[in-house]
Amino acid sequence: MPWSHPSPMDQRTPLIAADLRDRLSGTERCARDGVSRQTGDTWSDRSLKYGPQGRDARSRRPSTVPRHTPDQVVAALLDARRQPPSWGAQKRLAIFYTHPPRGPWPARSTVGDLLSRQGLVPKTRQRRVIGPPGQPTSSIEAPNDVWRADFTGHVKTGDGHSGSPLTLTAGDRRLLRRGPALASTRVAEAKPVFMRVVKAVGRPRRLRTDHGVPCAPNTLARLSPWSAWWVRLGRLPECIAPGQPPPNGRHERQHRTRNADTTRPPGAHLRAQQQQCNPCRDAFHHEPPHEARDRRTPAACSEPSPRARPHTPPPFAYPDRFEGRDVRANGGSRGHRHWGNVSTTCAGA
Repeated sequence: MPWSHPSPMDQRTPLIAADLRDRLSGTERCARDGVSRQTGDTWSDRSLKYGPQGRDARSRRPSTVPRHTPDQVVAALLDARRQPPSWGAQKRLAIFYTHPPRGPWPARSTVGDLLSRQGLVPKTRQRRVIGPPGQPTSSIEAPNDVWRADFTGHVKTGDGHSGSPLTLTAGDRRLLRRGPALASTRVAEAKPVFMRVVKAVGRPRRLRTDHGVPCAPNTLARLSPWSAWWVRLGRLPECIAPGQPPPNGRHERQHRTRNADTTRPPGAHLRAQQQQCNPCRDAFHHEPPHEARDRRTPAACSEPSPRARPHTPPPFAYPDRFEGRDVRANGGSRGHRHWGNVSTTCAGA
């Protein structure tokens, strides 16, 4: 036989029955059941007025809320949340404050609760927070100190081909310098993108990437034709630890928002995919304010780099104690009758 768990309604029944029999006084009945006299009289009166339904608990919700958010404001917030759905309450309110009509908009916490009640806030599983393995080798202290570059991953378009969107951002301004959709991650396709950016806005002090192709492949000193070109420009590329994206977290978080807004669904072909990315880039620059930039848009904080691109790469300069050897086209070099394989990246150097 299962255990019996009396409910509050079952415990009120003997009190009301004793009141109907009128054998005990009201004070005695309430003392026997362990309730106050006011509580006992309340349930007895409700039972006489409403019958058995009077024993049920009533809602404590107020009938009127003077500070209730107007329905038209709620409708405007819900409509704005869906286009696009990745912007939060603080960015939405900052946009509403600058566009007419400038009405009495609610607080950020109220907007967050409203969106959560409507099921418009995705629930993510909480993961254990593990600190990064180490700090980056350089800090951002001035504009265009550090640029970040990476591929967002392969995107399969409607015609069955795969594209690899390349993103290049300025770390201090959150400015998306470039975001073209390339057919592959080859150096021949990625290098012209960087050449156009450097020619337009100048060079950074450092370029932070991961250990993937074409940035830092598994070669001698992690050099590739792409990274060797940056070295010739006088800029040393830096890489994060393998499999540790936290030092490049801002860039990775931008990838997550970009993929959610432009790849679901993907474009019919590579050019259509690029057309889907362009509005997202323009909106990222001009519409949502960034809290880290005093709620200003990235476009409002943009400025060119003081390090312009040289017209010709500077010549190689080695210390006097070094003995120079030419690297041939096959990536090898000969010295003192001994042949050594270096890398095809250093060919001609």
